Amino acid sequence: MRVPLIVAHRIDAPASAVQWRAGPAIKLQLDAGQQDQVKKILDEHRAHLDQVHREAREKFDKEQEELQNAVRGVLHPDQQEKFQRFLERRR
Repeated sequence: MRVPLIVAHRIDAPASAVQWRAGPAIKLQLDAGQQDQVKKILDEHRAHLDQVHREAREKFDKEQEELQNAVRGVLHPDQQEKFQRFLERRR
């Protein structure tokens, strides 16, 4: 029996967030053998994708911190406090 499945992955989520679920995205009519093969492929790549995601996240976080520090550098103390509160609300 073929089951409609999709491979879903949020762009901001680690590779471990790859999920199998029926839905409106790319629908694949995989038989049981194909499901097993695709799952094996995903499992084989998961660790590397997780590592790539972590590295990208670290680079992004560092760049964002540098940007925020540069902005703080031009702000007056009262503005820096408002800016900090703004950043905290965004988290």
